[in-house]
Amino acid sequence: MDKPEIAAGLLARAFASGESMTDTKKIRRHAGEMAGRSRAELFWGSKGATQDFVVLMECVLLWERALLAVRVSAGDRGESILLLERGHEAMASADPAAAALAALRESGFAG
Repeated sequence: MDKPEIAAGLLARAFASGESMTDTKKIRRHAGEMAGRSRAELFWGSKGATQDFVVLMECVLLWERALLAVRVSAGDRGESILLLERGHEAMASADPAAAALAALRESGFAG
């Protein structure tokens, strides 16, 4: 999988419940699950935990570039991710991951 494919899959998974906003902790958990890591490994340490966070941040940057989603400060609670109009359109499609991937590819990032 290339980075846009990972970002598209993560967006589809993170917003599958129909939310417009979610916090980065939930998205990080989804990223770890996609990588096959447990919640304990993600929050209490593993060699992959830091890498999961890096992948998460790269995905968020790709989402922002494609105008799918954006980081929003939640003050003391950290950051949340807000789904933008283009992200809502992707999530409303028959195949959200494919629609998100198309938007990511259109944004100019080839992987």
